[in-house]
Amino acid sequence: MLFVAGKITQALVAPLHWILGVLFLAWLIRKRRPRTSGWLLFVGLVGLYLVCAPWFARQLIGTLESQYPIMATDDLPTADAIVILGGTTYQVQPPRREAEEFNGARVQRGARLFKAGKAKQIVVAGGAPYLTEEGLSRTEADDMAELLIMMGVPASAIIREGGSRNTFENMTHTWGILRATQSSSILLVTSAFHMPRAMALFAKTDLKVIPAPSDPRATGKLDRWRDFFPGPDGLKLTTLAINEWVGLIGYRLLGKL
Repeated sequence: MLFVAGKITQALVAPLHWILGVLFLAWLIRKRRPRTSGWLLFVGLVGLYLVCAPWFARQLIGTLESQYPIMATDDLPTADAIVILGGTTYQVQPPRREAEEFNGARVQRGARLFKAGKAKQIVVAGGAPYLTEEGLSRTEADDMAELLIMMGVPASAIIREGGSRNTFENMTHTWGILRATQSSSILLVTSAFHMPRAMALFAKTDLKVIPAPSDPRATGKLDRWRDFFPGPDGLKLTTLAINEWVGLIGYRLLGKL
């Protein structure tokens, strides 16, 4: 139920949907209420610029990422296990023939931590099963494990949690695995913007949780002229930030945090 509600909420809070709705309303009432229509048009156009502007998007997502600053791999302590949350791989579907990580660098971060000796085992958490072209069932955990093995992590060190579909289930399912393996401390790997929600959830366990965020999006300075020109990259980043803030607030309202 929580998974379905989350997907519906993402669609409802998408900023472009709201802005297009305002602009459409302005067009509908342009003859009957021209003054109101003009104001709605102004609000819609300003809103459209903001949600598509990289400078605005980076400021918005930066409010999340700054809560857990990125640390170099060597500066992080050791733990009993590394937990990598899913969300950055793409399904092995035609024309793709192998697992790939396009949407971030969580798996890369986990591999670096393991190869630096920060933990002896990795738990990859990600469900959402799907069928390959050959009719084989795979999960996101399988995709992450395949990438880790390709990066030099031995298969024997990887534990696959392929039943979770959201961050809350990531926490509950991996917690059970970690208790079974008598792990008391973890390095938690997820994208920097997602770390506040993940840390708040894992803080409800009896584990010692060490944040190891990856792939920050609010990078560089805001003095480049192109940062002030709207584009699809800005819209994508703004939507990502708004979805995460809504998810964080929603979990609090539901008593999950």
